[in-house]
Amino acid sequence: MNNQELQAIIEGLLFISGDDGIELGQIAQVLTEEKPSAIKKTIKALEDKYNQDEASIFSIQKFNQNKYRLQTKSKYNNYLARLKSIDQPHKLTPAAIEVLSIIAYDGPISRHEIDLVRKSDSTYQVQRLKEKHLIKVVARGGINRSALYEVTDNFYKIFNLTNGKADLPSLDFNDLSLDDETLISNDSTGQNIFKGDLNE
Repeated sequence: MNNQELQAIIEGLLFISGDDGIELGQIAQVLTEEKPSAIKKTIKALEDKYNQDEASIFSIQKFNQNKYRLQTKSKYNNYLARLKSIDQPHKLTPAAIEVLSIIAYDGPISRHEIDLVRKSDSTYQVQRLKEKHLIKVVARGGINRSALYEVTDNFYKIFNLTNGKADLPSLDFNDLSLDDETLISNDSTGQNIFKGDLNE
């Protein structure tokens, strides 16, 4: 493949790896036809491209010897930080709320078990909920040592569940519907538990 294609693929790998970053060896496992030296050279070329392009917000950080992540240029951090102070509406999609509900009630639970309940793949929703710090991996279990998920303290804080799991209303997962605006009914206080008020 040509250099532009290689840069595009590496940029995509950096993007989907998020803040955790990606190791050179992992990139090499994807780009099996490319030598590690060529990959490193392409990463450097991509970094130079970002640095020279004043219209680009991105830069590449190298850390822990051979690990890379896509980040924003430090000179714009002040502007990006202002977003946190803006009160804006946030929503979770019904599918994400459904996955969050299952984990809240049945956690620790694996993604495969979530899929069985929903009869649908939950990979994307689980990833988004992890990024929003609403769920976390607490253990690994089963034959395949799959990650087991539970909701975080942040989940209880956001949904104002003072007594944790004890404050969750009773729920029958057979009643869950992706057509519902809110997938969980009011609790005994008349307060909607899952309002879907985080941006998906």
